[in-house]
Amino acid sequence: MKFTWLGFLLQVFIMLFLKFETSQFVVVAIFFIIINFIIFVFDLYKYKFKIRNIIFSAYIIRLFAMFWDIYARNIFAFPGSGNDTENFLNSALKIYESSNMFTIGIYGGLYTKTLATFFRLILPHRLIGQYINVLLGVSIVVILYKILVMLDVNEKTIKYSMIIMVFFPNAVINSAILLRENIIVFFALLSFYYFIKWYKTSLNKYVIFSLLSLLVATAYHSGVIGLAAGYIFMYLFYNHKKNKFVFSKNTVIIFILLLIISTNVYIYYNDVFLAKFSRVQNIEDLYEVASGRLGGSAYLTSLTINSWWQLILYSPIYMFYFLTSPLPWTWRGFGDILAFSIDGIFYIYFLFYSIYFSRKYRFKDYIFIGTIISILATVFIFGVGVQNAGTAMRHRHKIVPIIIIAYAMVQDYKFKRRIDNI
Repeated sequence: MKFTWLGFLLQVFIMLFLKFETSQFVVVAIFFIIINFIIFVFDLYKYKFKIRNIIFSAYIIRLFAMFWDIYARNIFAFPGSGNDTENFLNSALKIYESSNMFTIGIYGGLYTKTLATFFRLILPHRLIGQYINVLLGVSIVVILYKILVMLDVNEKTIKYSMIIMVFFPNAVINSAILLRENIIVFFALLSFYYFIKWYKTSLNKYVIFSLLSLLVATAYHSGVIGLAAGYIFMYLFYNHKKNKFVFSKNTVIIFILLLIISTNVYIYYNDVFLAKFSRVQNIEDLYEVASGRLGGSAYLTSLTINSWWQLILYSPIYMFYFLTSPLPWTWRGFGDILAFSIDGIFYIYFLFYSIYFSRKYRFKDYIFIGTIISILATVFIFGVGVQNAGTAMRHRHKIVPIIIIAYAMVQDYKFKRRIDNI
């Protein structure tokens, strides 16, 4: 995807250089997409045939879904396409029309300002914003592939994992509609990519790249900061030379200090990188957020949090509901049944499968442990902050690629174990 993105940026530069004015936004946008599609096709030839077909399928499915959302939503509208997407678009157009609005608070925050920037550089049409999501969606599949290759996962498991990511319903939808999810998933996964690069090479520059990428993701949504828990654990305790965890007095003290600092940043400075949880100003607010229930798909409506020990005690319940809602006993109709069937059941199977079989086969790969810590910390943050099935579906998608990677590691271990026993 490197040349595809370079081609995209070159097209942006040409559009900016030409500075022509036209009322035919749709025609220009489609021509822009066609040119970038041609570059993408040439970019694919560096991959093996089967991998190339999987990546191409990801692009075509997401491109089709994008055009459907724009021109055929009256027939069927994708879940999530409606109020939020139109508000993002309207806010971005307002910023585009008035540059003064870049400096003030507006619906969508950083995402709508990013969108307005591309509108200014290219042209003010939703096709541009949604096509960027298509490219991000395909890039997520490519980064997933590169991570699995770095982890020496067998080819069969790599293909299967990629196909899951390509066809996972929420991944397709979020790559097609005008939501911020894909930019968050992209930078979160990019940070994980550099995290794996550090694990494989021990080069400290990848620590910086990883944390910087994660900070970009948190600027769009604070919840993904939980990924840092696994990173920091590995950075402090994994010793490359000895190829094992090394716990010393100094590293344990540093880890505890970082946890304390992170907690204080979360509580007192959330308006910088943690703006999405801006209601949390002190510990009482945290309890209030954890006890809040909004919307028709709200869950755990009778559960309230009033103390630290209750937060710790009830957090596994919150985490389970966040990953799996809407659960059967909360279904209100066919929509909830469908949501559980194509989304919630995925997390039940893949995450719990990974944890169960890693214990069964005594799979103790160090990077797997770091990955699980990252996933669980992120799920804890979102689990406490979200108590609505619709919102949960959108937010848990942010860690789908990393859950797939954890699953692939276990599958690969089972595959190689089976080969060794033949």
